[in-house]
Amino acid sequence: MSVLETLQAEEEKARQKKAAVLEENRIKLAKAQESARADAAQILEAARRQAEEILEEAQKRMEQETGEMLSAAAGRDALEAEKARMNLPKAAARIVERMERP
Repeated sequence: MSVLETLQAEEEKARQKKAAVLEENRIKLAKAQESARADAAQILEAARRQAEEILEEAQKRMEQETGEMLSAAAGRDALEAEKARMNLPKAAARIVERMERP
């Protein structure tokens, strides 16, 4: 083998090795990308579940607070109605007095 042939053979080996390394790196990159996609999907699903839980808790809290506010308002309304009922005879008497005045 001549020096030129030896150099060409070594150059070909280097090209083949480079191609093999590039292919190996491409495979590693594809695996890493797939793993990253799977991780991202898991993270997204966990975030979605957490958001749903937060929303459910907020809705329950809102329903509870609304119920408490309605209950308090109903209590105030009942108290005002009782006061009005108690004042009704006095108001009726005042009306009768005014009607009897000339």
